[in-house]
Amino acid sequence: MHYGVIKGEFYFNLTINGNLIGEFTHDKMPDNCWDVECANKFGERNDGFIGKFISTWLEDKKSHTTILSIQKLSDIEVSLVWNNLENKTIFKGMGKIDGATLSGEYTSAE
Repeated sequence: MHYGVIKGEFYFNLTINGNLIGEFTHDKMPDNCWDVECANKFGERNDGFIGKFISTWLEDKKSHTTILSIQKLSDIEVSLVWNNLENKTIFKGMGKIDGATLSGEYTSAE
């Protein structure tokens, strides 16, 4: 996953157990290509989208795992940071919550 700086979009749906299932795309992927990302929440599960998650996805036939931190900015706006397992920031994003869906945009941290 060495694309240089990337810009992308994502959405997550909140499961009844507090985990996230969604899809993402970015400007280095083929047109109309969306890949799956899922995230298991750890810690308090009663805060909906807010908190820390272990996030995984496949891209270019390779598995990626990060710690996804979602912080509340307002009633509907959140910031997202994906850190690798060595705690280096990989992606940063902003999103909006609409019911059980969180959608937004992200960029690589390079």
